[in-house]
Amino acid sequence: MLTALKGTRAAIGPAVPPARAALSLRWARRGLALVERGVLPDKEPLRCLDHLPALVAAQSEELLDVALGSRLAPLLKLPPHRRDALSRTLLTYLECRDNAVAAAERLLVHEQTVRYRIRRLDAALGGALRDPDRRIEPLLLLHHLVRLDPGDRRLSPANPSRGRVP
Repeated sequence: MLTALKGTRAAIGPAVPPARAALSLRWARRGLALVERGVLPDKEPLRCLDHLPALVAAQSEELLDVALGSRLAPLLKLPPHRRDALSRTLLTYLECRDNAVAAAERLLVHEQTVRYRIRRLDAALGGALRDPDRRIEPLLLLHHLVRLDPGDRRLSPANPSRGRVP
Protein backbone atom coordinates (compact mmCIF):
# COMPACT_ATOMS: atom_id res chain seq x y z
CA MET A 1 0.00 0.00 0.00
CA LEU A 2 2.82 2.44 0.82
CA THR A 3 4.35 2.03 -2.63
CA ALA A 4 1.06 3.13 -4.19
CA LEU A 5 1.34 6.44 -2.34
CA LYS A 6 5.02 7.01 -3.12
CA GLY A 7 5.62 10.59 -4.25
CA THR A 8 2.42 11.84 -2.61
CA ARG A 9 2.77 14.45 0.12
CA ALA A 10 1.33 13.63 3.49
CA ALA A 11 0.62 15.61 6.63
CA ILE A 12 -0.40 14.59 10.11
CA GLY A 13 -2.75 16.98 11.85
CA PRO A 14 -2.95 17.23 15.64
CA ALA A 15 -4.32 14.23 17.52
CA VAL A 16 -7.92 14.93 18.49
CA PRO A 17 -10.95 12.91 19.55
CA PRO A 18 -12.82 11.34 16.60
CA ALA A 19 -15.61 13.90 16.89
CA ARG A 20 -13.08 16.65 16.07
CA ALA A 21 -11.39 14.89 13.15
CA ALA A 22 -12.31 17.78 10.84
CA LEU A 23 -10.06 20.05 12.91
CA SER A 24 -7.08 17.74 12.42
CA LEU A 25 -7.80 17.49 8.69
CA ARG A 26 -8.04 21.29 8.37
CA TRP A 27 -4.61 21.79 9.99
CA ALA A 28 -3.07 19.01 7.90
CA ARG A 29 -4.34 20.74 4.75
CA ARG A 30 -2.99 24.09 5.95
CA GLY A 31 0.37 22.46 6.59
CA LEU A 32 0.45 20.99 3.09
CA ALA A 33 -0.44 24.39 1.62
CA LEU A 34 2.61 25.86 3.39
CA VAL A 35 4.77 23.07 1.97
CA GLU A 36 3.50 23.96 -1.51
CA ARG A 37 4.49 27.62 -0.92
CA GLY A 38 7.94 26.60 0.27
CA VAL A 39 7.37 27.85 3.82
CA LEU A 40 7.62 24.40 5.42
CA PRO A 41 10.07 21.64 4.49
CA ASP A 42 8.98 19.02 2.00
CA LYS A 43 9.79 16.10 4.30
CA GLU A 44 7.47 13.19 4.69
CA PRO A 45 5.25 13.11 6.57
CA LEU A 46 4.73 16.66 7.74
CA ARG A 47 3.79 16.70 11.42
CA CYS A 48 1.77 19.88 11.94
CA LEU A 49 2.53 20.29 15.64
CA ASP A 50 6.25 20.33 14.80
CA HIS A 51 5.66 23.55 12.81
CA LEU A 52 3.36 25.45 15.15
CA PRO A 53 4.96 28.92 14.72
CA ALA A 54 4.69 28.77 10.91
CA LEU A 55 1.10 27.50 11.00
CA VAL A 56 -0.02 30.13 13.50
CA ALA A 57 1.76 32.91 11.61
CA ALA A 58 0.17 31.79 8.33
CA GLN A 59 -3.27 32.42 9.82
CA SER A 60 -2.43 36.08 10.43
CA GLU A 61 -0.18 36.94 7.50
CA GLU A 62 -1.81 40.28 6.73
CA LEU A 63 -1.44 41.52 10.28
CA LEU A 64 2.13 40.23 10.51
CA ASP A 65 3.03 41.89 7.20
CA VAL A 66 1.86 45.22 8.59
CA ALA A 67 3.59 44.63 11.93
CA LEU A 68 6.90 43.87 10.22
CA GLY A 69 7.10 47.42 8.93
CA SER A 70 6.66 48.97 12.35
CA ARG A 71 8.05 46.45 14.83
CA LEU A 72 11.17 45.36 12.90
CA ALA A 73 11.65 48.49 10.78
CA PRO A 74 15.19 49.22 12.04
CA LEU A 75 16.23 45.67 11.17
CA LEU A 76 14.57 45.70 7.75
CA LYS A 77 16.37 48.92 6.77
CA LEU A 78 19.79 47.31 7.09
CA PRO A 79 21.75 45.93 4.13
CA PRO A 80 20.92 42.23 3.52
CA HIS A 81 24.18 40.83 4.92
CA ARG A 82 23.83 42.74 8.20
CA ARG A 83 20.09 42.07 8.43
CA ASP A 84 20.71 38.34 7.95
CA ALA A 85 23.38 38.17 10.67
CA LEU A 86 21.29 40.16 13.16
CA SER A 87 18.06 38.29 12.34
CA ARG A 88 19.81 34.95 12.70
CA THR A 89 21.33 36.05 16.00
CA LEU A 90 18.06 37.36 17.40
CA LEU A 91 16.03 34.31 16.41
CA THR A 92 18.65 31.91 17.77
CA TYR A 93 19.05 33.93 20.97
CA LEU A 94 15.29 33.90 21.58
CA GLU A 95 15.08 30.18 20.82
CA CYS A 96 17.91 29.60 23.32
CA ARG A 97 15.92 31.42 26.03
CA ASP A 98 18.26 34.42 26.17
CA ASN A 99 21.33 32.24 26.63
CA ALA A 100 24.17 33.93 24.76
CA VAL A 101 26.53 30.98 25.24
CA ALA A 102 24.06 28.49 23.73
CA ALA A 103 23.21 30.90 20.91
CA ALA A 104 26.90 31.43 20.17
CA GLU A 105 27.47 27.67 19.97
CA ARG A 106 24.60 27.27 17.50
CA LEU A 107 25.73 30.26 15.43
CA LEU A 108 29.43 29.36 15.58
CA VAL A 109 30.39 32.82 16.82
CA HIS A 110 31.86 34.12 20.09
CA GLU A 111 29.40 34.69 22.92
CA GLN A 112 30.46 38.34 23.15
CA THR A 113 29.41 38.74 19.50
CA VAL A 114 25.94 37.51 20.42
CA ARG A 115 25.74 39.86 23.41
CA TYR A 116 26.90 42.83 21.32
CA ARG A 117 24.36 42.12 18.58
CA ILE A 118 21.54 41.65 21.08
CA ARG A 119 22.35 44.97 22.79
CA ARG A 120 22.28 46.70 19.40
CA LEU A 121 19.01 45.03 18.48
CA ASP A 122 17.38 45.80 21.82
CA ALA A 123 18.26 49.47 21.46
CA ALA A 124 17.12 49.57 17.83
CA LEU A 125 13.83 47.80 18.63
CA GLY A 126 12.98 50.17 21.46
CA GLY A 127 13.48 47.75 24.34
CA ALA A 128 10.95 45.21 23.01
CA LEU A 129 13.25 42.37 24.07
CA ARG A 130 12.98 43.44 27.71
CA ASP A 131 9.23 44.18 27.68
CA PRO A 132 7.40 41.03 28.87
CA ASP A 133 4.24 42.08 27.03
CA ARG A 134 6.09 42.35 23.69
CA ARG A 135 8.76 39.63 24.00
CA ILE A 136 6.97 37.20 21.75
CA GLU A 137 6.56 39.71 18.90
CA PRO A 138 10.13 39.52 17.51
CA LEU A 139 10.04 35.73 17.64
CA LEU A 140 6.70 35.54 15.86
CA LEU A 141 7.70 38.16 13.29
CA LEU A 142 11.04 36.50 12.57
CA HIS A 143 9.32 33.16 12.06
CA HIS A 144 6.98 34.92 9.66
CA LEU A 145 9.77 36.75 7.87
CA VAL A 146 12.10 33.85 7.40
CA ARG A 147 12.17 30.12 7.04
CA LEU A 148 14.53 28.37 9.42
CA ASP A 149 16.69 25.56 8.06
CA PRO A 150 17.51 23.47 11.15
CA GLY A 151 20.37 21.73 9.34
CA ASP A 152 22.66 24.71 8.97
CA ARG A 153 20.87 27.47 10.93
CA ARG A 154 20.80 29.88 7.95
CA LEU A 155 17.79 32.05 7.32
CA SER A 156 16.29 32.55 3.90
CA PRO A 157 13.28 34.58 2.76
CA ALA A 158 10.02 32.72 3.32
CA ASN A 159 8.76 33.79 -0.10
CA PRO A 160 11.05 36.12 -2.05
CA SER A 161 8.36 36.92 -4.61
CA ARG A 162 6.28 38.70 -1.96
CA GLY A 163 8.94 41.36 -1.60
CA ARG A 164 8.67 41.76 2.15
CA VAL A 165 12.39 42.08 2.67
CA PRO A 166 13.86 45.24 1.10
